Amino acid sequence: MSKISIDLIWKLNNKGEMSVTKIELNPKVEFSNGFSADSEEMKKVQERAHRYCFIANSLSDEVKVIIS
Repeated sequence: MSKISIDLIWKLNNKGEMSVTKIELNPKVEFSNGFSADSEEMKKVQERAHRYCFIANSLSDEVKVIIS
């Protein structure tokens, strides 16, 4: 099961319109009993997820993923 919280930063852009300028994703992943992954494997999963992330690929500004 996974959970995610999203924090958005809104600012006026150079046209004077409100726009999202920063998004912070805070995913929480929980594994089933008996499943485990080491930190190196989790780093690979996080990099792959960010590379194919719809939000990250749709914005021209920063998307920050915080793994806790």
